[in-house]
Amino acid sequence: MKASASEVPGFPCPQCGNRVHIDLGEFLRTSEVTCSYCLLRLSIDRKASDGFAARMQSPPIMRGGKDR
Repeated sequence: MKASASEVPGFPCPQCGNRVHIDLGEFLRTSEVTCSYCLLRLSIDRKASDGFAARMQSPPIMRGGKDR
């Protein structure tokens, strides 16, 4: 299933199954997001995620993306 460009990023809540909508910039800045249905707070391990965040901030050509 392919997401449309206008779809808000998110994922299913592991507790209630409803969609947790995220603002990627805010999520990376604060390291957490809250499910608006069951109020489960989810956070990321910054130390483990630093490499991924750095790669995502580099231009696609440097990540090995399609524009290569």
